[in-house]
Formats: sequence, structure tokens, C-alpha cells
Amino acid sequence: MSPTRIQDNSLRDDLLAVLGDGLEVVARGDGLAVLTPCDYPDGDGVVVQIVPAENGYVLTDGGNGDARLIVGGPGARAMGPLGAAVARRFGATFDGGRVLARVDSGGEVAEACWRVAQASVAIAEAATYHRPQRPREQELTDLVATSMEMRDLTVEREREIEGASGHRHKAALFVPERDAVIEPVGGEKAWNVASAVYVEFGDLAGVNGYQLIAVVDDRAEAPNEDVERLLRQVGVVARWSQADQWLDGLATARLV
Repeated sequence: MSPTRIQDNSLRDDLLAVLGDGLEVVARGDGLAVLTPCDYPDGDGVVVQIVPAENGYVLTDGGNGDARLIVGGPGARAMGPLGAAVARRFGATFDGGRVLARVDSGGEVAEACWRVAQASVAIAEAATYHRPQRPREQELTDLVATSMEMRDLTVEREREIEGASGHRHKAALFVPERDAVIEPVGGEKAWNVASAVYVEFGDLAGVNGYQLIAVVDDRAEAPNEDVERLLRQVGVVARWSQADQWLDGLATARLV
């Protein structure tokens, strides 16, 4: 099928059925622009563009989620891997700062539109990169710091470290004699915290041979597998329930 102008009203009906009444659909060029019920953290609505393509349709957020993240984060160089990881969670791709999804038929457009909108919001929410620690995170940070000090390790808090992108990160904990950067991950928004740590570790990887350790809080419940899978791409994942084992290892040698 060659690309043609979208004129089929059934697409609008499908979008309304899946996304509800809180959306607007307007013609834009050869395609459609859909104002979805999803909102970015700053309150703006998420707009998904739908355009005809060879053998189907392409949907994109136009780069709006990524633009918000870059403003609040360390810049495009460090954000690419995070954007790609977030997009994959929603069955989409991340290319040139845009969330993209391709479908073969009109019947798949509405569901793909919802996935693109959610991915765009999730990418924008990762701007919690500059976040104050929540009480439970701070409690875990204190536990880790105290446990390391009991093993005669030097612990520096909020240590500034420059990444490959030139951005200066503030590591929650830094152990200079082991070149170890340690970040606690947990709480109600563990995925957002993990996303921020993913960006930080991705930017620090290969810089000065740092050990990058994410301490996952499993005191109240089992850790989210998606969170651990994301973090393993950029560093060592250590569960707090196994603290004696990995802290003893850190006290005597490198974990990696």
C-alpha cells in the first residue's frame, strides 16, 4: 500500500473507543494529530501524530517527551539510551529524540497511539533526574552508609562526579578507595528512580573505571524485575537483603 492521505473516519472512531472522550483528533497534513488524555508532568497534553506510510501507519510524539527530559537532565548524549529503554517497555522505538511506533493496519492505530503517548510521558517523567530523595530512599542511603563505615570504608555523600557528557552528577554515596558510586533504588516510584540512576550510570560508564552499584530496596517487597533488568545494563545490582555478602566483598575488593 502506498502512503495516502488519512481520510478514514473509522480511525477516529477507533481512537475514541480506546482513548475515551478526553481526546481531540484534527487533520494535519496527510495525517492526524491526536490530543490524548495523557499529560506531561508540566500539565501539557500529549499529542501523537499519525501519518500514512508504506504498508501501514507511523505514529510519533514528535520528540516532545524527550525535549522535556533534556531540559531537566544532562543532555541528549546521555539521554539516548534511557529513551530507548523506556520506549521498548511500551513496544515502541526511540529514534532522533522521537518515540515511534509502526503498525500495518488501521485497526492497530488506536492501541499504538496509547502506547506512544504513555512512552512519551514516561520519558518526560524521567526528568525526576534532579529529584530530592524521598524519606524511604534516604533511610536506605543511611543504612548503606552506616554499614560501609562499620567496615572501615570511607563514605562521601552527594559527591559530584563528571560524566562523559560533561554533566556533573551527584552520587548519593561514593567510596573513594574503591572508586564506587552507590545509588539506592526503591520507593513508590522505583521505575522513575531507576531511570534516573540508569542515566547517571550510563554517563559515568567508562569514566575513570568507576564501580557503579545500584542498591535495590527489597525490605518490604520483592524488587521489580523490570527495574533490575534496566539497571543491570549499566552497573551492578545489589539487593539490600544480601547486604552482608556484597558489603563484605566491597570492603575487601572490587565487586566488578
